[in-house]
Amino acid sequence: MLLVLFKALSFIIVIAIGCFGRYKGFFKDSDSEIITKLVINITLPAAVLSNFSSFEREPILFLLVLLGLGWNLLLMLIGYILSRKGNREQKIYYMMNLTAYNIGSFSMPFVQGFFGGSHVIATCMFDSGNALIASGGSYAIVNAAVGSADGSPIGIKDIGKKLLTSPALTLYVIVFFLALIDFKMPEALSNLLSTTASANGFLAMLMFGLTLKFNVPKDDIREIIKVLTLRYILSAIAALVIYFVIPFPEYIKIVLTILVFSPSSALVPTFTQMSGGNTSQASLSGSISIVISIIIISTLMVVLHV
Repeated sequence: MLLVLFKALSFIIVIAIGCFGRYKGFFKDSDSEIITKLVINITLPAAVLSNFSSFEREPILFLLVLLGLGWNLLLMLIGYILSRKGNREQKIYYMMNLTAYNIGSFSMPFVQGFFGGSHVIATCMFDSGNALIASGGSYAIVNAAVGSADGSPIGIKDIGKKLLTSPALTLYVIVFFLALIDFKMPEALSNLLSTTASANGFLAMLMFGLTLKFNVPKDDIREIIKVLTLRYILSAIAALVIYFVIPFPEYIKIVLTILVFSPSSALVPTFTQMSGGNTSQASLSGSISIVISIIIISTLMVVLHV
């Protein structure tokens, strides 16, 4: 248990280094952009693909894609119902911030660092469904529900372009195809990728430390607390049902229990701005969700004795 605790603390320490380094001026904003590009385009794909050396196709893995998509749609529906009497800005905030998980660059390093192998593949499959919402689907659905900011129809071509050019979704399409054909990763290629993959956890946590920001008007705090409280209560209910009710294999139960506590997608503030919502509120909500998720996921690692 102590080993697990120290490993979880190491992730937190790296995030603290990034946050403290930015505060002291050691890191610049441009450094954050470079590290983000490295994680999204190099170390994360390497981490995902290197785990195919131990991949064994199971039908239940394909179900996780639908589960990831379905859970996100349910959260978005709950957000719409709860904010139906509010103004347009409130509806955008509820629908955007109750859904869309940051799994690829946040939760994936935890799964990679503590498990690897089949656990990473299960994470990829669930995130494939999640990415459809996090990479542009949420923007399309929210604006269809509340109307676009300028009253113009939603550009379906633009949404399609965002989805098709999303690095995360592109990666998971490749993973899904490899899983579909039961591809076996050659050992030599797996060893080559593992060298780059080993840097993913450190760079991803450093990236989050560099991007944490907590500047927002006080008037937005109450709404943020309300939505984040609801988000994590729903996550807790989902985790309990997954772990104690649904007859999934043990490794899938553990992975899903962790993933439903992932923080908000990093793209939420961008899509909020495009929708005409409160961008600063969405940004702070995302930063706070990162801190909460770190605490919960690290605790889960210890409690589950992984």
